[in-house]
Amino acid sequence: MEPFNLTPPPNVLAVLARTSMKPIDALCELVDNAIDAFADINLDELRDQSPLIDINLPSLADLNKGAGMIRVRDNGPGMTAKEAERALTAGYSSRNDFDRLGLFGMGLNIATSKFSQTTRLITAKANSEFAVVVDVNLPRLVQQGSYEVQPYQVAKTDYFAEEMSGTIIELDKWWPKGDSNSDFPRKLVRYGRPKLREQLGRRYATLLQGRASVKFSMKISGDECVPFEHCVWGANRHVLYKGRERIPARLDFNELLNTQRRCDDCGAVVEGDRCLVDSSHIVRTIDERVRGWVGVQRYDDPTHFGIDLIRRGRAIRVLEKGAFFKFSDDLGNEVSDYPIDGPYGRIVGEVHLDHVPVDFAKQDFDRSSAEWSSAMEFLRGNSSLQARQPGADSNTSPVMRIYTGYRRVRGAGLSSMYMGYIGEKGDARRISRDVEKEFLEKFQRKLPGYYDDAKWWEKVEEASQKPETSDKCPECDFQIPRNAEVCDSCGHIIKGKKCIKCEQVISRSARNCPHCEAPQTPEGPWACAVCGYKSNPPDAESCTRCEKPRGAQNPFSLDVLRDKSVPDDALSVPELYIELADGTPTQKIDLKTMSANLRGDGFHLPVVCFNSTNPRLLEVFIDKSHAVFDSLQARPEHIVAIECASILFAEAMSLRGRAEHTISNLHYKIVEKYWGDALSDESTSVREDILSLLDDIREKMSGVLQDLAEDIYRDMSRTEIDAMLSSMREVGADITQLTPERTAGAFMRHIPPEAVVSAFKQHTGYFFGGNIWGAPWEIPGVPQENAESMQQEVKGIYLNCMEDCVAFLRYRKPPNLAVQRARLSHAFLLKDLVS
Repeated sequence: MEPFNLTPPPNVLAVLARTSMKPIDALCELVDNAIDAFADINLDELRDQSPLIDINLPSLADLNKGAGMIRVRDNGPGMTAKEAERALTAGYSSRNDFDRLGLFGMGLNIATSKFSQTTRLITAKANSEFAVVVDVNLPRLVQQGSYEVQPYQVAKTDYFAEEMSGTIIELDKWWPKGDSNSDFPRKLVRYGRPKLREQLGRRYATLLQGRASVKFSMKISGDECVPFEHCVWGANRHVLYKGRERIPARLDFNELLNTQRRCDDCGAVVEGDRCLVDSSHIVRTIDERVRGWVGVQRYDDPTHFGIDLIRRGRAIRVLEKGAFFKFSDDLGNEVSDYPIDGPYGRIVGEVHLDHVPVDFAKQDFDRSSAEWSSAMEFLRGNSSLQARQPGADSNTSPVMRIYTGYRRVRGAGLSSMYMGYIGEKGDARRISRDVEKEFLEKFQRKLPGYYDDAKWWEKVEEASQKPETSDKCPECDFQIPRNAEVCDSCGHIIKGKKCIKCEQVISRSARNCPHCEAPQTPEGPWACAVCGYKSNPPDAESCTRCEKPRGAQNPFSLDVLRDKSVPDDALSVPELYIELADGTPTQKIDLKTMSANLRGDGFHLPVVCFNSTNPRLLEVFIDKSHAVFDSLQARPEHIVAIECASILFAEAMSLRGRAEHTISNLHYKIVEKYWGDALSDESTSVREDILSLLDDIREKMSGVLQDLAEDIYRDMSRTEIDAMLSSMREVGADITQLTPERTAGAFMRHIPPEAVVSAFKQHTGYFFGGNIWGAPWEIPGVPQENAESMQQEVKGIYLNCMEDCVAFLRYRKPPNLAVQRARLSHAFLLKDLVS
């Protein structure tokens, strides 16, 4: 066989392994290429073939020993040797811009080189006796200065059944310790297989549900990836806008916006019937079609809302908010349209944009393209969504219609299509978050009435039923006020209780028994459940020590805390146990940790625990807003581990006196066993979070600071400019277009962290007021001297945090104090960052 020539465009291959990419995105790149394998099969054959993508991952134990393999297999048609060469050539495209998920060779090379030094591709056609195998060793190619790779043939049955076809990617030569990618496979495996299945089920839901004409199957280590589904109201539900206009809860669309004539080989737009590059090339018509739906979620949420943007079955953007719910006019003035009356939103949707180009890493669509602009004009119109803004009255886009009917959730019932109930005063009240969560869990389990919206709709109607103002006495049918305890006509007791002395039934609110005249308060003092004071006078209506009303619940009782907390799965461990000093295992503890508010009158607790032996359960309620986690920088894992260690220590009384049997040693064993990986990887996690934050800031700067682009560029040092150019080369940006890019501000996406800090120092005001951070900069009504002082204080706080983050990136092995400081600074900057 002839050698493969994998020579890429200049500077591409050398930067592949250094390209920034998250492990889950790299795995998706391998999945994308497996999906692309089916692109040329006709629909009937594809249905018969039952397309499958099978992923196998190594265990963490294997990776720690330098062993294991990542293996992605598809049962597609396989490739010829020539097709395999193109698949492995970095930068090769052909029709992929509009026929497939993306740049096949580029994405495959980047993803595989992040995981492994060597990529092995095995592929076979159904009618072939042999499989083509090629090993691509990236360090060796760079070292030898030649990009020729020798493929070879093996018996097909070494990898495939005799009449089967498909392609396999194998990665098992991990990068050595010290290399920037040495921990990359481990990060992927640490997500855990359930989380990875959930992520792939989210990103490829369209294909896995069969909504793209053919249903794909996807497995990770033998277990199916379950497709995600939005919990939305049916299209048959509606609200009446202004009492007359019916607006359904879901709008479906399938709109042909335009058509293009493109060359099938080079991808160029063609005016006539022939490609200007080569008249022999085939010209084809590409539809600019936007299809999908926008609708209303059955619950609102502070983060889970927005519209999924999908390309050829893969969600490129999940819950996109900015493109739909923010509007910038021609002068760059930005209006936040949604949510309009609080942080909670519920407008969701799925939009397929198969014709719109994406960036090479498939993190986003090309928002500067004509295709994107045309699609957005159809989907959300060319105006703000708010009714009083210019142009809104003529905006008839799908997003505008849903927004008009459902932008506010002021209450419950039919008018807002929200679940609720009628309160004691006859007012409609929203359903509790706990009930809402219970309904959502039943939807996810696909229970009848919850998977469809029947049970949900019952709660909407329940909140819209007008309460009756009166009842009938069950004894004499006399009309009595609602919630009356005694019938005014016949004296029948409707709501009663037994007298504590004679046990006759009396009205519930009676202070004395009408039969024996005994007072209905217990004789002797009563105990307060809040502060524990036991000597309150019998007739006292409130505690004489804490002044809480009689019968008030203790806010730190188990039942109250259970009602007001949410589970923390990361800090919960079913059947927790460790080995004691004598080699025997401890009893198992079901550790259930919950996030709670542990503030009382004048005090704040970091943790409250309840330990029960039957069943064996430790319930830990932890308040992460406490100073011990904030200013004192303690980790919640350590606090929880100490509580467990204290119990296990007390239960092993026979080991007391042995040097290794201490609470501290038991605490260490628990942390190491259950949270060791997460805590030891903290510096890497903080670094990735800071880099992601800087990417967001730079992206926003490129739009907000366009008018200052020349000044920012001029203020950069030679070293910073060199770093910027290097970053531009890595992502394939054309540095010959630097001058127009500089004028437009696009170069700011590539400036180094130090230049971001410098720009902030020089142009601080542009970063606030909803541009990059939400904090206000201009303060109307405040004297100038005071306003300037306040601005300097705000600038100093944000600047210190930015400098902490940038300084952290310079560490090779950061000390623990630097990690904690950078983590807190990152959290502060992220909290107010405009989404």
